[in-house]
Amino acid sequence: MLYAALPLHMQRGCFRIQTHDQQVTKAQLYPCIWSLSVDYNQNPDLDKRARYNYCGCLIKYENGTSAMHAHLKRCKDNLDKDGNKRQKSALSSTAIVEANVSSSPSYAKFDQEACHNELVKMFVVIGLPFYFVENEIFRKFLSLLQPRFSVPSRIALVRHILTLWDTERTNLKKFLSEHYQRVCLTIDMWSSSQGMSFMCLTVHFVDNNWKLHKKILIFFKSQAIQLRETTFICVVVHVLNLVVKEGLEDIDGSISRIRAAVKYIRSSPSRLSKFKACIEKKKIEYKPICLDFENRWDSTYLMLEAALMNQEAFVELQNKKYDDELRKGEGVPTYEDWDNARLILPFLNIFYKATLRISSPSDVTGNIYMLEVFGIGKRICQMCESKDKSINMMAKSGLNILLLIAVVFDQRYKMEYVNWSINQIFYPSKATNLKEKVEFCLKSLFEEYNGPNGGSLSGSQKTSFNEDGNDDPYSWNQFLQSTGCKSNAKSELDKYLEESVETSSDLDVLNWWKLNSNRFPILANIAREMLAIPVSAVATEYVFNVGGRVLDPYRSSLTPKMLEAHVCLQNWLKGTPFSLFSNEDFEELLKIEQDMVSQQDAAHSAS
Repeated sequence: MLYAALPLHMQRGCFRIQTHDQQVTKAQLYPCIWSLSVDYNQNPDLDKRARYNYCGCLIKYENGTSAMHAHLKRCKDNLDKDGNKRQKSALSSTAIVEANVSSSPSYAKFDQEACHNELVKMFVVIGLPFYFVENEIFRKFLSLLQPRFSVPSRIALVRHILTLWDTERTNLKKFLSEHYQRVCLTIDMWSSSQGMSFMCLTVHFVDNNWKLHKKILIFFKSQAIQLRETTFICVVVHVLNLVVKEGLEDIDGSISRIRAAVKYIRSSPSRLSKFKACIEKKKIEYKPICLDFENRWDSTYLMLEAALMNQEAFVELQNKKYDDELRKGEGVPTYEDWDNARLILPFLNIFYKATLRISSPSDVTGNIYMLEVFGIGKRICQMCESKDKSINMMAKSGLNILLLIAVVFDQRYKMEYVNWSINQIFYPSKATNLKEKVEFCLKSLFEEYNGPNGGSLSGSQKTSFNEDGNDDPYSWNQFLQSTGCKSNAKSELDKYLEESVETSSDLDVLNWWKLNSNRFPILANIAREMLAIPVSAVATEYVFNVGGRVLDPYRSSLTPKMLEAHVCLQNWLKGTPFSLFSNEDFEELLKIEQDMVSQQDAAHSAS
């Protein structure tokens, strides 16, 4: 076919055709028509005709292009026939979200700079290696999407990333300078595959619109340091991981044998089919089994949970081939192994759910630390006679008063729950001292924010004071101090603590303070800064990792400046990292493969 034989630029662009007397460029006539057609005039004695690339029809063009226009509108194979309608529909949808967007253009305008910016953001957020931009297949794909797009080189991409980093860093500095408030700083230690140490400094704060932010400020190479009491709150997740690791080590052999059995079944579709047949035979509810990662205890918990639900199928599947294969390693799971897994599963469930709650990157966590410590200890006490020493240590020796105060600013708990929890965990003498300390610190905070400096007030609250700083024009406060008279008016703190607690379990704490900040302006400032304190500074993808945070080989190969730009930009643009190599659903992929085989078999049978 002539269309397929033409070069790509002739299929979609301007080219010459031979007429009786002269050469005429089709683009000089009607490019919107001729760019869709190919000259098919083999014999100059015949009428001049052109073949449409879309449908292959031959159309006369000697006396104008009206016939071609008419065919263009009615051709079913014309991919651009409804382009104008689609564009108007897209613009109308956009206008719902952005009221000021104009719907007058009929086609989107190509913007080289905007495309470059989005390409840079894609490389940063996904974490693609820079050399991927020069990959031949990738560049060909972009060329097919938009021939006019000039794909940058690797060097240009790196320069663009550094420029974007500098711009976003300036914007972040400006944003922080415009929000007059205290912030919470956390430090996290990383290491590279070469053994070098890196420090990540992150700022946590709630802005004037009561939105929680977590922004990486710097990521730099440093000497290894020892983290002490000031950063205890950053290692709560690490303490939980150590507790779980110790428990898993006690039944390591049982877990290894169950893991080998799961791996055997997952190693081929035929084995999985036999396993499902055993499930149907035993008439048990099937839960897809999954392999775990030995350094991530959450995956071990999920593997054991699924395996225990299908235990009868594992026993039913046992045959000589199954036994011989597993005995090459740790051996076949015994009834004792299944019992060990069943005993530890409730404990893993407690720590799994607690870790998810206290490591949420988008929710406040400072107000739930005390709740989680108390809840874990109570549930463990219910399941065994003696308290877990590790949890006991975390509750008693590493308690941070600010995290107790943060619970007070959760309207579901306030001071009553804090006092009750302290009485449940500590001995009477220790409990009394701790309750007095919490009450003293809470009142001291309120007095500090209520003083002339007022802590960190928002811009709207700062403007309520007179420019000369005199907020007592009639010397009423001076009169009270000099005469010793006392006002019976209750403070904001007293009013807040006396109000009934909220009973909604899914209360949005930040939104509550946003709606009630006019009633409690001073307490709202304290709450905004207390609730910004994170319980854990560990990156979300590492919360279940029993090892340390280690940079992948690609990031380890970057220069210190490029590494900092990459880590910071990914955090600023995405908020949370995007994993390019996240695990696919094995069962789903297997089903897709089986469906394709079934479709192919049906097609062969029909033919």
